[in-house]
Amino acid sequence: MGKMEFKFKGEVKDIPPGYLPWFDIPNRASAASTVIFGHWSALGLPHRKNVIAPDTGCLWGGPMGAARLDDHHLFQVACNNPVAKHWGCLASNPRLKARALARF
Repeated sequence: MGKMEFKFKGEVKDIPPGYLPWFDIPNRASAASTVIFGHWSALGLPHRKNVIAPDTGCLWGGPMGAARLDDHHLFQVACNNPVAKHWGCLASNPRLKARALARF
């Protein structure tokens, strides 16, 4: 059985050796379903058959991402979030950037 890692922050390409993003785990229970999730803006806007992750970091000044559920079409628009600058102090909070990974 795998082990969860909650301290990693960053992009998939930088995941520690031996770990996978939860959605890449072979034979995961939800593999036959489409899963929509957020709070991992470093992913960008992945486009997969069964994974929709529209969080593209509007809070941090990135674009706003959205998905149309009936056909999985992905959208992005510029985010002119005046709050983003105010929230900059939260960027160092590890709880806000923690990502769930699984080790196998």
